[in-house]
Amino acid sequence: MSLKRYAIVFVLAILGLIVVGIALAPLGVKLPTGISVWMPPMLAALNAGTKYGEQHGAAPPKAEAWRLARLMTLVAIAIHILLSVGFIAVSVPSQGWGLLAAIGPVGMIIIVLVMVAVTFLSNRFFLGLGAKTALKAKR
Repeated sequence: MSLKRYAIVFVLAILGLIVVGIALAPLGVKLPTGISVWMPPMLAALNAGTKYGEQHGAAPPKAEAWRLARLMTLVAIAIHILLSVGFIAVSVPSQGWGLLAAIGPVGMIIIVLVMVAVTFLSNRFFLGLGAKTALKAKR
């Protein structure tokens, strides 16, 4: 499984959500807030699982799936950190830092932990689902 491919699909999913959000804004439609947390890892893990199933002819064993989910989650965290730093850097400084100040350090830690947990579990579940889907498609 390629972590580089996972990262590319992850970033493309984020960019896709941004484009869809911008396209829907004039219509007064907003994407659900949590969609940016679970959809990129879902799509990237489905893709990774599909490739794994095609290459190995089987779904990953449970231990391997959990290991891969941890690695994919580390990639996702790195991407989120880069994007967060970029957002704060390009936004109006008072707006970006003001948001962090309003949440507070404890609130920020809770949000990050929830995001990591959702990302990890999404990676694990959709990796297996992607592999099983690829195997069913071969039959």
